[in-house]
Amino acid sequence: AAGHEQHMAIVGAHGMVGGCGAFFDGRHSVTAIASSDVVARPVAHQVLLAQMTQDSQCLRQVLWLANAKLRVLATQNLLLSQASATQRVAHHLLQLAATYGRAADGGTVIGIAFTHQEMANITGLSRVMVSNVLIQLQEQGLTDKANAHCVIRDIEGLRRRATGV
Repeated sequence: AAGHEQHMAIVGAHGMVGGCGAFFDGRHSVTAIASSDVVARPVAHQVLLAQMTQDSQCLRQVLWLANAKLRVLATQNLLLSQASATQRVAHHLLQLAATYGRAADGGTVIGIAFTHQEMANITGLSRVMVSNVLIQLQEQGLTDKANAHCVIRDIEGLRRRATGV
């Protein structure tokens, strides 16, 4: 209502947004905004419900996507309520590496670029705090920058930081 943007999740290929409206009244409490180029196909909620009834593979895909979103939101809730700034940033870097990472000389390059503000939005931190954490992780040899992309140099060390060890 105030016009603020909040990154809730990176949906990825073959993902679905607005699926909650299909199971209730078709109304949505949020608007999805793409941070990169996407191909979107609107599906009326009655059409989706009919397709799920007729096609078990479609039903499994919708359930899988809903479960994945639920896991992301549960994790996000836990991070926002209990994790330090470093844990939040490290966790999201690990998620990005798992989803978009590719092996590179001496580490894992996250294949999508992101700004400090985008990381701040998804972690619930200020941009300044995210910048400070990223600098600390780089000084500790856990991450690096290559062009506009983050490189994970020590994935096990980053996992330890994500868990607070």
